Amino acid sequence: VLATDADNDKGGGGAMIKGTKNVWFINTTFINNTANFGGGLTVWKLNANSVYLINSTFDGNKATGGKLGSNSGGSIYGASSFNIENVTISNSFAAEKGGGIYFTNVDVNYKNLTFINNTAEQGGGLYWLRATEIEGMKFINNTATQQGGAMYLPVAQTIINNEFIGNKANEGGAIYVYATGSTIQYNNFTNNSANMGGAIYAPKL
Repeated sequence: VLATDADNDKGGGGAMIKGTKNVWFINTTFINNTANFGGGLTVWKLNANSVYLINSTFDGNKATGGKLGSNSGGSIYGASSFNIENVTISNSFAAEKGGGIYFTNVDVNYKNLTFINNTAEQGGGLYWLRATEIEGMKFINNTATQQGGAMYLPVAQTIINNEFIGNKANEGGAIYVYATGSTIQYNNFTNNSANMGGAIYAPKL
C-alpha cells in the first residue's frame, strides 16, 4: 500500500482510523502527506485491540496545524494502542510536538523503530505521554527547535539500550525529560548537541 501527496486540514493526511477493531498496515509507505495533526497516519481510540504497523516506512509527512490547532505528530498521531515492527520514520515535521510520532497515554509494543531527520518544536523524533520503558530505538539526526532533539518525555520513563546519534535541540540534544524518577542507562550518545544538555536535559532531576 502506498499513500502519497495527500492533504487533510484535519487529521491523518494519509489515513485516519477510528471506531473500529484491529487494523493492519503491512508493507505500507506514507510519503509527503500533510494534515493538521498526524501527517501520515492518525489513530483515535479503537473499540478494541490495536493497530498493527509492520515493515512500513513514513517519509516527508507534515503536521502543520490548522483549524483544530493540534500541530503534532508529523508522521503518526497515536491515541490508541499500537504494535510496531520494522518501521522507519524519516524527514517528517510537526509544527509543535513529535516530529516523527506523537503518542498520547497509550500502550505501544515495538521492535526495530527508527527515527531519522525529523523536526519539531518539542521532541524532534518522538513525544510520548505515557510512563513506560523505551528500549532499542534508534534516533539519528533529529532536531527540536526547543526541547528534545530525539525525544521529549513529559512523564517519568525508563530509557535503556537506545542509540542517539547526531540529534540537536536548544535544550536536551537527544533527550528532554520533564519529570522526576526517570532511569536512563546503557544508551549510546554520539555527536548530539544543544545549548543546554548536549545529550540529556532533565530540569526536574
